Amino acid sequence: DKTRPRISLTYNNNNANNSKYYNAERIGTITIDEHNFDPSSVNVRVTVSDSSDGVGVPGVSGWSTGSDTHSASIPFVGDATYEINITATDQAGNAEEAPITDSFIVDCTAPEIVISNVEENALYSNNVAPNIEVTDRNYDTSATKITLESSRENGKAGKSLQDSYTRTSLANGENFRYANFKKDAANDDYYLVKAVATDLAGNSSEQTVGFMVNRFGSWFTIDDYTSELVSKKYTNLEGGENIVIQSHNLAEIKESKVYYTVGEDTNELKENEDYKVSKSKEDEHWNVLTYTINNDIFTDDGEYNIVVSTKDSEGNVADNESKEVPVTFVIDRIIPEYYITGVEDGQDYEDVDTVNATIEVYDNIGVSKAIINCDGVEKEYTGEELDKTDNKVVYENLGKGEHTITVKVFDLASNESENSNPIKFSVGMSSLEKTVSHLWWVFLIAAIAIIAVAVFIVVIVRKKRQ
Repeated sequence: DKTRPRISLTYNNNNANNSKYYNAERIGTITIDEHNFDPSSVNVRVTVSDSSDGVGVPGVSGWSTGSDTHSASIPFVGDATYEINITATDQAGNAEEAPITDSFIVDCTAPEIVISNVEENALYSNNVAPNIEVTDRNYDTSATKITLESSRENGKAGKSLQDSYTRTSLANGENFRYANFKKDAANDDYYLVKAVATDLAGNSSEQTVGFMVNRFGSWFTIDDYTSELVSKKYTNLEGGENIVIQSHNLAEIKESKVYYTVGEDTNELKENEDYKVSKSKEDEHWNVLTYTINNDIFTDDGEYNIVVSTKDSEGNVADNESKEVPVTFVIDRIIPEYYITGVEDGQDYEDVDTVNATIEVYDNIGVSKAIINCDGVEKEYTGEELDKTDNKVVYENLGKGEHTITVKVFDLASNESENSNPIKFSVGMSSLEKTVSHLWWVFLIAAIAIIAVAVFIVVIVRKKRQ
């Protein structure tokens, strides 16, 4: 027997990550092709290192023989680094063609993630600095991701804080520590810190903690109608909707009050009489109080400033004015006026060839626009245009003939001038000319009537002839 034993080693699991890491157990099968097989001369040496607790050297099962092929199995079931060396000699003393050597790592344990310094659904009104520690026997620095998301304003606060952590190496992992969140009202928010880690064997872990930061109390919003009212500034509140202001707070609101100032007076409003409050939740975390203020309480003209003030369970006091959401507007119910000089209604200016007509508009807060129709030609003048001409529009050299002027004026609060009746006057026309100019209507109507009678007579005569 001069034939050397031929040894092979195969596995039931060949799904390696990073070439030598396996996240499931492996069963190895040793196969030796030899006619004069000697099991006592087979040497299987396994070295175990970096093992988890309780992992020992695996043993080889008994040999099974089929003709000249002999096999045995060896289990690799614990987390460890395994090094294998196999040699064999047959009964004739022939050594193996080539010894078998192999090494690999079995790791079935996912990375451990610990998030500290913040707790699930906790509310922080002072310091807050999340800390994340990720460890694993086979840690992969390139496969660990830390994110910080926030709910308010599409996550702007979270985005600004995203990379504010310090990253340091540990024996088997890394530590990620956020700096204390800057004490800025914009950072009051609900946050979700999330750590996702995958080790070199492909095991993954994920950990999240949601927490809240509330150092400055409520922030405020207003509805579309109120926003338009504030933007426009001037109003007469005719047919207007109620004013709506909302407070948003992660903590519970314990106290609130609503008041307005007009001139030097301050008036505190009564709940359920002057305004109503409704409660709701936003994104499961924000406590929203909606203050609906009746618009019929604003009876006098003047400049109004409405304030909603809240105090939450953390003792934070805030109001919409200090949070840069002012609700200020001017009520004006005084209608604008206009004056026409140079001409008067019903006057006949016979002895002149031309006249000048001057329209002057006026309002106590400001004119928005004036619409003037002179002899069928209508033109709109904006408040800006009128400011440049001292609120005057002049029609010069209105010549011979009859003239009509109509004026409408609107102020910044949408009030409209009352007297929009046209004024009529004539220039350079005698009484006879005016009479003739009016009589042609009479002649026209008479002519139409005569023609209608004639047609009627013709029709009757034809019918009788038939």
